[in-house]
Amino acid sequence: MDSSLSVREFADADAESGTGVLHAAYAEVGARGLNYTAVDQDSHTTLVRARGGQCWVVERDARIATIQWPGKTYDSVVMIRPLEALAAD
Repeated sequence: MDSSLSVREFADADAESGTGVLHAAYAEVGARGLNYTAVDQDSHTTLVRARGGQCWVVERDARIATIQWPGKTYDSVVMIRPLEALAAD
């Protein structure tokens, strides 16, 4: 079965499923006892942060696979999961 990737702007309706992606992506950070907001933030926090600038969703087969947004400090792109990893799945 071929997978299809698509990129689109974050929509408010993405907050809940996007939060689940963040929790999964940063679970290891939390397991190590490190303090990082994305480990356990709620959907409202995800929504507020996504609305704070450009935020993009990469979908695979109509499900959020990763979230990207320009970093506020270094104007770089922060990626929850590298696109290369999506292609390898």
